[in-house]
Amino acid sequence: MSVSDFELESHAAVKEVPAKDTPPDLLSNPVVYVVEDDRTAAEAIAMTINTIGIKPLVFHDPASFWEFFVAEYPRAQLLVTDYLMSPFNGLELIQRCKQIEPGLKTILYSGYADEGIMASAVVKPDKFLLKPVKTNVLVETVRNLLGD
Repeated sequence: MSVSDFELESHAAVKEVPAKDTPPDLLSNPVVYVVEDDRTAAEAIAMTINTIGIKPLVFHDPASFWEFFVAEYPRAQLLVTDYLMSPFNGLELIQRCKQIEPGLKTILYSGYADEGIMASAVVKPDKFLLKPVKTNVLVETVRNLLGD
């Protein structure tokens, strides 16, 4: 995964939340989480979303995010997550989150899988994006899902 997979156009600041003990800035709406184990890709996604005035909270592994989501702040509007991660994948993460927050909007993206991965999924993401993801496609998808 490289920064070029997200065709960056901006170098805006990224708000990163490494663990559940770090409280997010809940004053800015909407609340958007990015879960991506590749730090470069996570930064690229966050910077892209930041271009439309949203500062996403970034997690680098699904287990830490899940612990945070369950224990602290399950009031998110959007989850943007990679598919291929450990100890559970992005589709499993989406399913877990939607059990707690059914109205959560979700974007799943992957460079290794296609929409066929969702054929047997109990809970499907609102949008699936195949890498490389163009900045304008990510921005448009985020805006559409948030109703902007």
